[in-house]
Amino acid sequence: MATSIETLRDRQGREGLSGIGVAVPGFILLKEGVVKNANNIPALEGYPLRDDLENRLGAKVVLENDANAAALGEKWMGTGRDVEDLILLTLGTGVGGGIICRGKVLHGALGMAGELGHITVVPNGNPCGCGNHGCLEKHASATAVVAMAKLMGLGDNLTSESVYNLAMKGDPRAHEIFVSMGRYLGSRWRL
Repeated sequence: MATSIETLRDRQGREGLSGIGVAVPGFILLKEGVVKNANNIPALEGYPLRDDLENRLGAKVVLENDANAAALGEKWMGTGRDVEDLILLTLGTGVGGGIICRGKVLHGALGMAGELGHITVVPNGNPCGCGNHGCLEKHASATAVVAMAKLMGLGDNLTSESVYNLAMKGDPRAHEIFVSMGRYLGSRWRL
């Protein structure tokens, strides 16, 4: 990371770089510039990322949750550009979400307003790194797909894509994983 940061600073010069936005997973303590509960990247836990980057770059850094940044990008340049309010759900290593309300990211009182991956979908379910139990992320993320595949004896070195490919080829266990994932993503979201 240091090489690319220094390259950016050298290319732009300290005067040419007025600021940078950084999107990271986890809960962002906006005032402190610290990442909390980055369950899928433990090295970020409590790390003063904003201050470190500002010191390296000599420019102002704004931290934002990655799913919030995706929602903002969708509002700015995507299919959400003609609306003032939208919700975006991200599926990947984890499950995230971003809420745009009146054209701005909704952070909520604690900075976690869009954390849709940490909504309980299985009461008393598996523990999550966020401290909750039965979170959507534990049942519908790429990480969850791989964990279920391993538990179901599909293999040890699988990716969510390889489990998907097995399901598409007719493997009933792999198919069941995606049926289960779909239930948690679909049937739990009744408005």
